Amino acid sequence: MTMGPRPGRLYYGWVILAACVVISLLTTGVQSAFGVFLKTLQDDFGWTRAAVSLVPSLNLLVTCLCFPLAGWLSDTRGPRVVVAVGGLFCALGLALASRLGAPWQLYVYYSVMVGIGVAFATTPATATVTRWFERRRATVLGIVQTGTALGTMGLAPLAGYVISAHGWRTAYVVISLLTCLIVAAALWLRQQPPDGLPPHERAAGSRGPGAASFEEGGLSLGEAVRTRAFWLLFLMYALSYGTLMMTTGHLVARVEDAGFAEATAATCLTALGAGNIVGFIGGGLLCDRLGRKPVMAVSLALQAALLVWLISAGSYWMFLAFAALWGVVLGGWAPLMPTICGELFGLRRIGSIMGAVSMTYGVGGAIGLYGAGYVFTATGSYTAAYSVGVAALLVSAAIVLVLRPPKARSRESGPA
Repeated sequence: MTMGPRPGRLYYGWVILAACVVISLLTTGVQSAFGVFLKTLQDDFGWTRAAVSLVPSLNLLVTCLCFPLAGWLSDTRGPRVVVAVGGLFCALGLALASRLGAPWQLYVYYSVMVGIGVAFATTPATATVTRWFERRRATVLGIVQTGTALGTMGLAPLAGYVISAHGWRTAYVVISLLTCLIVAAALWLRQQPPDGLPPHERAAGSRGPGAASFEEGGLSLGEAVRTRAFWLLFLMYALSYGTLMMTTGHLVARVEDAGFAEATAATCLTALGAGNIVGFIGGGLLCDRLGRKPVMAVSLALQAALLVWLISAGSYWMFLAFAALWGVVLGGWAPLMPTICGELFGLRRIGSIMGAVSMTYGVGGAIGLYGAGYVFTATGSYTAAYSVGVAALLVSAAIVLVLRPPKARSRESGPA
């Protein structure tokens, strides 16, 4: 008979949570900080905005292609080694980027190496923390996502400051050193509670210490991809992530195009990060109390309204307010992929299924980032790109409302 954690001992799930926040902070910070490098690299290498936008687009594409492999390795080999390897790839890619001798090298170092590193670090970490909490899962995932907010708030302005003071090469070295902390955080990860979830983390109706939760059965990845629910979920996240990355990836450039200095424009990312902290925690609490679907659908619709605002924004306070509100509303849907995957398909292969669904981050993000740069190059404005984003978010909100668990899902099947 298995026993739960002894009274008075710190539940190790909180250690897992802290490690995942660090990992989330650094991986998101690495990707969001590229927006600060965008115009500097454009000026140094004489690239068009579309060409520079292709670098983070390819980064997202590589990341999305590696998500399923990272999830499968996490399910079968455990998250510790997988996340540590991801941290090493991030650090090495950024260090090499600081020594660029030709523009094409940035595609190899940042797009490929950092892309692989982010995939190997993020999906296994998030899948792991999902296994350690049940009753407060949405809230905990919201806390994990505060790491993305802190990364946006911290690394992007830090990169902007170092670029202004010492140049972009030094900025890449500084960020490379910081990403080594991913390896340290990985050493604290464990696949799942060895003695089962404690009573305070089991959902109502769980069968006691060491018993399987209602989500431990479920579908394999192969079974999941043959369901309508999987492809609806895939489409919803592709549309919403594409719009998200298009908006945040070009936000600094959009503000600079309105006549503001680079360092001033970068503070909008700080406002976005501050809004994220409020939104990720608040959104998780609301979802645990009001249900996932209504909160997600309303949040996506509100972001569509905010994009309409961004089209007409011209003053600095409008950009700042947009960034903060965008960050708050994002918390109502972005952190919930693990929860939604668990509810639809079970936890038996949650890492593999999350890895497959997470491909939308790269597919949608790559299209959104490059598409916005292409539209800007062709028209001199982001208006058409933002208009497509409004439609994509409204379609995503509608998909959320019709999502249902597959009828054929087996709750009782054990590990494959």
